[in-house]
Amino acid sequence: MLHRGYPYGTAEVVIDKEEAYATTFGSKKRKQELSNTVKTKAAIKLTSEVEDMFQRLHTNLEREQAE
Repeated sequence: MLHRGYPYGTAEVVIDKEEAYATTFGSKKRKQELSNTVKTKAAIKLTSEVEDMFQRLHTNLEREQAE
């Protein structure tokens, strides 16, 4: 059975405390470097999640079109 409407998916990323740790002490430059590191790690993890999500959506669409 083909479902009407738009396919959708969700992606979520969680950065654990060790990955996100940043001290409140230190220079502004160091805080920015830590912030950039956390953002980069999150983007890498999120990319993997989104790839998996699109693969599931693609598989579901193929299955529905075959019915």
